[in-house]
Formats: sequence, C-alpha cells, structure tokens
Amino acid sequence: MTTKTDALFQSTSTIQKNIKVTRDVWIVFKKQMQLAEELERDNKAGIFHDDQYVFSAMNGMGHFEKIAKYFPKDNIICGTAMIATRMDGPADIDFMGAEGDEVMHMARYNNEKPDTKTQAIFDDFTNAKLGPVFADEWMGMCMSKVVFNAVTNTLCTMFEMQMGQFIEYPGVRKMSQQLFDEAYDACERAGIYLIATRQEQVDSVISVSKEYKYHYPSMYQDFSKGRPTEVDYINGYIAKIGREHDYVCRTHEFVVQEVHMAEMMRKYHKPQTNVADQNDDTQKAGVRV
Repeated sequence: MTTKTDALFQSTSTIQKNIKVTRDVWIVFKKQMQLAEELERDNKAGIFHDDQYVFSAMNGMGHFEKIAKYFPKDNIICGTAMIATRMDGPADIDFMGAEGDEVMHMARYNNEKPDTKTQAIFDDFTNAKLGPVFADEWMGMCMSKVVFNAVTNTLCTMFEMQMGQFIEYPGVRKMSQQLFDEAYDACERAGIYLIATRQEQVDSVISVSKEYKYHYPSMYQDFSKGRPTEVDYINGYIAKIGREHDYVCRTHEFVVQEVHMAEMMRKYHKPQTNVADQNDDTQKAGVRV
C-alpha cells in the first residue's frame, strides 16, 4: 500500500488549488510557533477529514496536542528524525553524511501497535531510505530527541558555531551531562522514560557532532536569519515538565532566557553575511537535526 501524502509547509492557497485531491496522510513540518494558526487556517479550508492520518517529526514539543484538535488520536503518528540536511530552496534539499546513516523513530499517539496504514507509511519511509524504527511509546521517544536538541541546538546557537566547533571545547561532556541530568530528573518525576540512557545521550552528542562537524543546527538557522527560535519548545518544554512536578531545571530555565536575550541583541548588531549560506561544499549548513 503506497500512501498519498501532502505536507503542511505549503501555503493554504497552494493546497486549495488541489482541494479535490484526496490525501491519505498529512506530513506536518512547521515551526512550533506557526503551527496553531496553520492548522486552524487549513481546517477552515476544509482539507482535513476524519479518515486521514497525520505524521509529524517536528523539533521541540507541544505540536501533537495541537494536531489532536483536528485529527482522531488513532490517526496521529508521532515521529523523530536524526537526519541532517541543508535546504537551499524549495524542494532543494541536500542530505548530509553517508547514505544509509539516516535514522527516525515512529510511534502511534495512542501507543498501540501499528495498524495497516501506519505500516504503509513506515514502508514508504523505508523505501525512501530514511531508516524508520517503531517505538512502543511516543512521549519517551519524542523527549529523547528533545533533550538531545536541548544540548546541541541551543548551545551551538548561543555561540553561533558548527557542531564540530562545539565539541572542540573540552568541557562539552560536563556541560552536556548537566543539561541531560536535569532533563532526565524532570522526565522521571513525570513518569516519562527515554529510549537512551543519560550516558548514551552524552556519548551521542560527541559522536553525532563529529559525524556532522560542518552542520549548523536548525535553531541557529532561525537565529542567524532574524527569526524567533524554538527554544521555548525545547529547553522551555523540559523546564515546564520540571515545574509541573516540583522540580526546577535551573540550567534549562537559564538557557531559555539566555537565548531570548541573544535574540533581542540582534537589533544592535550590524547585518553580517551568514556563513551557513556560503556556497561551499566543505562547510555545508544544516537546517534540521
């Protein structure tokens, strides 16, 4: 079974031109702060139907609650992706790293075993060489990616550096451990159990940063172009889990404020050429990790 998919990075007007075409699956990749408005607009356009499935592997957290307002919970597939790419323009995407290194995880929002359509989507991703793996539980699966991004994306953004430059600093393991410990402590208090152990996450920061040493995380791409970052949905989401369970993630709370301060300071800086935009194959920049 091959599914017909569409993606919510198109404008509503573009989608409306094809409104008579039935979509089996929506693939949602919006920025967290843009999603609620997009979903409301598309729903009013009449393009969502109860028999459609929706898959999303957005960075950060908070999107599945929004998606669940418009789609049955049984039809929502949660995902994460450890896939580094560079997007030079619409439909112009360059995958980084060796072919076959891509890994993504999938789990149903209801935590049930894959049904026929979920399996078909999985098979499509497999055929696309995206390396899908089924997980038993969506929340722990997604938070495993969030806590990773809370280290690499956020710290690389604050210091405007590539992942290879990031791990040149000898204190990276200690910094990573501090952020991971807070995140895991908060999640465990909330009954959320992540796929990898704390030590595996620290080791992953080092190994992934080495593999994608020229990569600029997606948060930096937003920051460098003057757009709002998703830090509230990454480090901020971890801090929120902590607060809700009588645990203060002091480092994550501080980092959120620090990124927002850096965002504010952009207005005082002279415009500079974004090195991530230079057409140099030896220093390719990524838009999503």
